[in-house]
Amino acid sequence: MKAGEHYIDETIDMVAKENDENLINNLLNYLIGETDNTPKEPSYLLKLYLKLKNFKQASRIALIIANGELENSNFKSAHKFLFDTINTIESSNEKVPMELNQKFALIHSYIIVRNVIKNNDHITAARIMIRICKNISMFNSVASNVLTTTIVECTKAKFKAEAFKWAMIAIKPEYKDGLSDNFRPKIENIARKPVNTADEPEIMSQCYICGKHIENSEL
Repeated sequence: MKAGEHYIDETIDMVAKENDENLINNLLNYLIGETDNTPKEPSYLLKLYLKLKNFKQASRIALIIANGELENSNFKSAHKFLFDTINTIESSNEKVPMELNQKFALIHSYIIVRNVIKNNDHITAARIMIRICKNISMFNSVASNVLTTTIVECTKAKFKAEAFKWAMIAIKPEYKDGLSDNFRPKIENIARKPVNTADEPEIMSQCYICGKHIENSEL
């Protein structure tokens, strides 16, 4: 560890290759800051656990990193950390933890939905946005924008009940101040008009993992 941070990657590779318990513990202490009171970037911990094939700990660290990136609206960075972790686990023919898969799928949905909207596929976009809104706490940094997009796409897809449902949430104090001045009056207007008829149900298909029939947007 005396070589400093410039050689952390090489040290991780060496320790993982040797797979010596004392070396591993010394490196872990260094990475978490026990050695010099300076915690290193958690990405180093993630790399070490992946190299050691300790996928349980690697998944835990990957989720912590992703959550930190999400708080700063770094969605592509969070996406990459999770994708690389999942890819490494799958390459070792190990089962990927459900929480890791679910978080990755939601972030991936958030990233790709822009292209879906550009293609004017408002029904698919609305389904994707509804799925994201069901996990709105994951997107706190952009929650008002997410709700706005959901309401707009639901309206275009003629999902009136869903548009009303999310409009009612969007006008809550924690989200209302973040609404764009261009959309706030329209959203408030939607929220003032309750919808008594249900939207057309989404098509369901069998999940290739659990075998259950679930909504297509959840696959």
